Amino acid sequence: MARREPRRRSRKNGLPPVVGIAWYDSTQWTKLKQIAADTEQLDDTHQEWKRNVEQMERQLAADGIVVRRVSIDVDALVAWCRAQSKPVDGAARAEYTSRIVRGEMLS
Repeated sequence: MARREPRRRSRKNGLPPVVGIAWYDSTQWTKLKQIAADTEQLDDTHQEWKRNVEQMERQLAADGIVVRRVSIDVDALVAWCRAQSKPVDGAARAEYTSRIVRGEMLS
């Protein structure tokens, strides 16, 4: 398998790409676990989730990608999902986080 070269700069503006990572404190994680449509896809504990996300952050940074942690309020996420007629699942969480990073909504 060929090793891919790290991306250092985006093609449009010469700046490194930025990716938003949904960040949950332990209280918000507990709420998410109670309401998510895809709980089977979530880590079992907040500690496990945090360890996995931090590993992903290191991998992205090694590829030259800027990671922005986005603190998520689960009640606001649920309200947004309802307004968009979306389930509270991984795709919706990713879109919500991305929209916050792009400045389309207040976090």
